[in-house]
Amino acid sequence: VPLASLTVRTSTSVASNTLYQYIHFINGLADLSANRNVTFRNCLFTCNYRIWVGNDQSNVNRILFEDCEFNGNGAATGTVPIIGGSGFTVRRCNIWNGSQGIQGGDFVIEDSYIHDLYGSSGAHCEALLLYDNVRVSHCTLFGEFG
Repeated sequence: VPLASLTVRTSTSVASNTLYQYIHFINGLADLSANRNVTFRNCLFTCNYRIWVGNDQSNVNRILFEDCEFNGNGAATGTVPIIGGSGFTVRRCNIWNGSQGIQGGDFVIEDSYIHDLYGSSGAHCEALLLYDNVRVSHCTLFGEFG
């Protein structure tokens, strides 16, 4: 996503039943667990903490991240993922520069690239930390740091 084409947004809150396109969320998104039917398309997320989608075992959140980039901003916080929770889909996204990629269950990740994860001694640095009911297809995953 070219930076010049993005609108900068500092607010970390979003509305349900909304499409967000071409937005640079410079403070990331803190908690989406109360949101339903939200689509992020061609967005850039720069954050020092995780985007928490929630513990939605029934998958009613229906949060879609499509053609987005997630820059963990070098946050090496051990076990904190860039995206965590359940009830979401990640499609054609680039996730990098944090201590962990995605953690959770009841989600779908397709055609995405998770890479350049790092942390201090004892950090997990997994591209994916999965629980149950997860579908991963056509992804490139690198979880080690050097």
